[in-house]
Amino acid sequence: MTTDRVDLDAIAGRFEAFARDEVHGNSPLYEALCLAIARAPWLLELATHCRAGQAQPNLLLAAIHHLVRRDPAAGLARYYADVVKEPVAPDAALPEALSAFCAAHRDAIIGLVATRLVQTNEPRRSAALLLALDAIRRRHGIERLALIEVGTSAGLNLLFERYRFDLGYGRVVNPGGAPEIVCEVGGQDPAAIPAPPRITSITGVDLNPIAADDPEEVDWLRSLVWPEQSERWTLLADALAVSATHPPRFERGDAFEVLPRLVAELPADEPVCVFHSATLAHFDPADRLAFAELLRSLATTRDLYWLSMENAHVTGLFEAPASAAITGGYFVLGLVHLSDPEAQPVALAAVNPHARWIEWWASEAPAE
Repeated sequence: MTTDRVDLDAIAGRFEAFARDEVHGNSPLYEALCLAIARAPWLLELATHCRAGQAQPNLLLAAIHHLVRRDPAAGLARYYADVVKEPVAPDAALPEALSAFCAAHRDAIIGLVATRLVQTNEPRRSAALLLALDAIRRRHGIERLALIEVGTSAGLNLLFERYRFDLGYGRVVNPGGAPEIVCEVGGQDPAAIPAPPRITSITGVDLNPIAADDPEEVDWLRSLVWPEQSERWTLLADALAVSATHPPRFERGDAFEVLPRLVAELPADEPVCVFHSATLAHFDPADRLAFAELLRSLATTRDLYWLSMENAHVTGLFEAPASAAITGGYFVLGLVHLSDPEAQPVALAAVNPHARWIEWWASEAPAE
């Protein structure tokens, strides 16, 4: 990849946007690091080694985090809450510490960003999946469903039937499950308990699926978790323990090649839901359009639902209702019944990127 001024300006803009829209208020360290990187062309150059389609801020920050965890004596380590017992808040000395660390570990950083993928697996997002599957049952009268997740990482969202969910207002789903997923859900009847269709089969698709018993891959997942958010790692570790005992079914490969085969293998009368979260953001615009066309073609031969949890601009299909009053970054949980040519895309809810909260938008009434 070239590193001319225009390229670096564009990458700087991505780091600034990440600082403003995603980590602000959630990770003071990452906000400060993003702004420091955006002002340093030679640090931005490190991000140019990422594979096409990868989210450069996430990947570079994870690579630095991965190496800081292995070098706790480094000056930069003192800012990381998961590396030292008494971390220092970001200060004026942070950019210099960052530059020194990246200079000392430049080759290792480039090696990581060139070979690794952003595969953040956030088990809390399974709360949004649970609610969306319940919406499919209510709106479309679906009682059974095959589920396929694209960009599954370690497949932790696919284990949602084993988790305990606390959705607020006393709403608990699967009280005997573990670990517990706590998610504040607004905009719904507080007495309504989600009940998804019977899931007949569950499959995850990924270019590089992560097995819960692979210490090196799990360690990379740990590096993708933001340093201050220890509770995210605790939940991730607990979900990985479930996965080690009950491993989900994975298909390794490109979704464009794997999805048609997986769908064809299912009984012809089996409704299918294809789900993804923070996945299409890693596709270039042409591939996003091609992915949508692939799903539409698959929907010509069977009942197929497309469930998307992405930033609104990624699919361009789902718009927040005029009454929505949410500030800050969020994903739109969107549903399209692709087998019905009259069906319109429905924005079901706004979802915090780490699914700490969900604001339900869609009508509770069944679709006409």
